[in-house]
Amino acid sequence: MKTLPEVFIYLAIMVISMQFAAARDVTERKQAELALKKASLYTRSLIEASLDPLVTISREGKITDVNEATEKVTGVPRQRLIGTDFSDYFTQPEMARSGYRQVFADGSVTDYPLALRHASGKLTEVLYNASVFKSEAGEVEGVFAAARDVTERKRAEDEVRKLNEGKV
Repeated sequence: MKTLPEVFIYLAIMVISMQFAAARDVTERKQAELALKKASLYTRSLIEASLDPLVTISREGKITDVNEATEKVTGVPRQRLIGTDFSDYFTQPEMARSGYRQVFADGSVTDYPLALRHASGKLTEVLYNASVFKSEAGEVEGVFAAARDVTERKRAEDEVRKLNEGKV
């Protein structure tokens, strides 16, 4: 049988051990939180680095996230874009709706032509490339879409067409 001082020493060692274990758990949790924050900031910086408008769309057609390029091309702040209907920012909303529905049906679309309308009324011709994104379980969660501004290219093509028509 242990003496009272031996029991106190044993209990003190147990308490200290538990404190070290708790400190280690806190440290590991803090390290995991820091790693998650770093990964999140890295991902956000990649999204924001794109000069092309990027948007994620829910199954219901609502915008769930955008980058700064999307804010610029629409003239609408990110906070106001999120939760609104993706199709509302295009000259042909039904065509935009049909595009993201096609992505949900087929998994992706390539060079889908649309025209974005800025809050000022300015139009930007774009080609959308989009694909579904999935959860870890493989469930489709939404659509990730990137728009390439082709306004200048279309203007140049129109000029060439006009010049060619004039030569005939």
